[in-house]
Amino acid sequence: MKILSLAAPVFGCASGACRAAGCVGWRQRPAQRPKCKQNRAVAHSRQGWYPGTTNSPWRYLHRARCRMRVSVALVVGWAAVLLAGCGNGGAGGGSGGGGTSNNPTITSVTASCTPTSVVEGGSSTCSAVVTGTGNYGSGVSWTASAGTITSAGAFTAPNTAETVTVTATSTEDPTKSGTASITVTAPTITSVAVTCSPASVVEGGSATCSANVKGAGSYSSSVSWSASAGSITSAGVFTAPNTTGSVTVTATSTE
Repeated sequence: MKILSLAAPVFGCASGACRAAGCVGWRQRPAQRPKCKQNRAVAHSRQGWYPGTTNSPWRYLHRARCRMRVSVALVVGWAAVLLAGCGNGGAGGGSGGGGTSNNPTITSVTASCTPTSVVEGGSSTCSAVVTGTGNYGSGVSWTASAGTITSAGAFTAPNTAETVTVTATSTEDPTKSGTASITVTAPTITSVAVTCSPASVVEGGSATCSANVKGAGSYSSSVSWSASAGSITSAGVFTAPNTTGSVTVTATSTE
């Protein structure tokens, strides 16, 4: 509607003289045009546009001024329309940009280790799951309350029996972290088997004994030796007594 109102003067002069003459240009009916021209000429004559004659040069000057006003009005009108369109587009783009956020946000970090129970000096593999919104990073840094843990989550238990807390902290947001517990137990010896060769010796003879130690965890296979008769060294070398009979050789785990 704004464009039509600005373009309306193209069809005729909209000056004060025209309006005073009761004429708004060629939009009048054909029958009214002669009267309109006459009234406009009189009105222009009264306002000094051209003195008394319709053929005066002032008439053409007045027409040029009317056309200039119309051209300026059209330029201003189109400029206003273009600026209004750009303003609305910019506002829409601004509101659209504000509605979308690509800022990464970390919501939680969950840590887990397998196995959750190890013996002293044992190992466990830990992993972390990072959740969030946006284009966030899933990297974490690892720490342990005891023992050691690598950047890849490989945990090595200490040489003491205790409960260790492993922590995974987001590198994107250090305020977000997750923990997992690992129980460290002392190594367990399940059995000690002893063999001596030869199994039969004469009085004062010798035999070599060995021990096979089995257990769980990072246990030691060391043993201490003892014999019910005769003697035996720490290396398991047995010397029979000078009497006949059966001798019991014992290997005891040092663990």
